[in-house]
Amino acid sequence: MEEPHMYGTTFPAYPQRIVCLTAETVEIVYALGAGDRVVGVSGATTLPEAREKVKIGGFTTFKLEKILSLKPDLVLAFSDLQKEIVRDLVEAGVTVLALNQRSLEEVYRAILLVGGVLGREEAARGLVRDFQDEVRQVREYSSVWPDRPRVFFEEWDDPLISGITWVSELIEIAGGRDIAQRDELTGHHGQHAVDGFARGAGRQHDQQHAKQTATARHGGTTDTRRRPHQKACPKLMNQAVSPSPGRRLTLKPRSTRMGPTGDL
Repeated sequence: MEEPHMYGTTFPAYPQRIVCLTAETVEIVYALGAGDRVVGVSGATTLPEAREKVKIGGFTTFKLEKILSLKPDLVLAFSDLQKEIVRDLVEAGVTVLALNQRSLEEVYRAILLVGGVLGREEAARGLVRDFQDEVRQVREYSSVWPDRPRVFFEEWDDPLISGITWVSELIEIAGGRDIAQRDELTGHHGQHAVDGFARGAGRQHDQQHAKQTATARHGGTTDTRRRPHQKACPKLMNQAVSPSPGRRLTLKPRSTRMGPTGDL
């Protein structure tokens, strides 16, 4: 497929066969109205309309030959955690865009970058504006609360890993106080509480992710006092943490010009 260009010349179409190595890139592509171009997805994908796509692996374990068999003209990846498959794909001559978003601002930039690569710039700008509007409204609503609940977001328990930066930002925006980021745990803003405690960056492998997802979906209470980290981090371990029963926050663009949308 060729698109007209100035002076009677043409340029190649935007990517038409996309493989997404993470769930968030799947959801970004669908939210931008380009879901029909996706040919392969990570097994961690939960977006219903994308679950029928070919599964090419988990978060850090992938089947190179299966990806290549899909003949992708673009693969979307995330961070150094996927550097091995990115290297193998590049060596095989595949175009790869490796994103590295950690904060909300970087998430916005990632959406704009993917939108530009897919030729969906206007849709990307609209999606980012909608997210920013939603965040602004939530911040204004929560700003009048007399109390701010103390929140700990656990991505994984051993080693103890808290949420990635954008999780901490959302907790604060929603009216909470992220105790993993504040001096309730560390004595200093943003420092690690104990050896092995890390700000999350998606460092779980597939088995860990499956276990964590199952725990969240079944609900129940995780008594942190039974954790091996109790002595090292008593302020956290003197309380029980109840995971949310698998609920997801769905933000859908208001503008109809964007086409099909998904959860982000």
